[in-house]
Amino acid sequence: MDKKDTAIIIGSLILSGVAVAFFYNKFHKKSPETISNLQPPKTDGIKSILFIGDSNTEAPWSYADKIKKMYPTVSVKKIAKHSMKTDWMLNELQNELAKNKYDIVSVLGGSNDIYATGKNDTAKANLEKMYQLSKGAGARFVIVAPPNKNFYANATEVKQKSLQDLLNWEKNTANKDYFIDFWTMTNNKNLFSKGDGFLHPQSAAHEILTKDFSTKLNLK
Repeated sequence: MDKKDTAIIIGSLILSGVAVAFFYNKFHKKSPETISNLQPPKTDGIKSILFIGDSNTEAPWSYADKIKKMYPTVSVKKIAKHSMKTDWMLNELQNELAKNKYDIVSVLGGSNDIYATGKNDTAKANLEKMYQLSKGAGARFVIVAPPNKNFYANATEVKQKSLQDLLNWEKNTANKDYFIDFWTMTNNKNLFSKGDGFLHPQSAAHEILTKDFSTKLNLK
């Protein structure tokens, strides 16, 4: 066999090897879904989150439930009840932190204080106490502003001003590690339901909140 024939044979073998590799990769490559399942979302070292709130967090479509579904490696607990004020939340937080530790404590509340009493001073005081409790227990503290009431059927000018004052305090003055402006996010009537007088933001609003929460806390 001369050199020319040898070169042809070697070339044919190389081409065959390339073809085999191409078709193997084409038909054995993992799908994006499989790769995703093998690589859980990153959580920036966050292993546990406690969510405290009122009816907005109690809802089955709340941001707490969406976070739990999105990040299965994170231990999530939700303590929430409709119509509850921040004094109830403070008491629940005290009881829970006496038993368990969390990396994150997230609180969404305050509007019930205003609608029950016409004032926001107790909400501010209780949020401050919740911050101190959380930090004392080694947790980072998240304040989520109450949702927008611009479309609420029973809103009043006095209560709107009190809510806006609470929002400004939470954003600019309150002690916290993170602030999430759910009020501004929900300044859209389409995110509410006519059935409850446009009081509670629906699932689409909590989807927006979930994305902002994940970004701020570096959950990926």
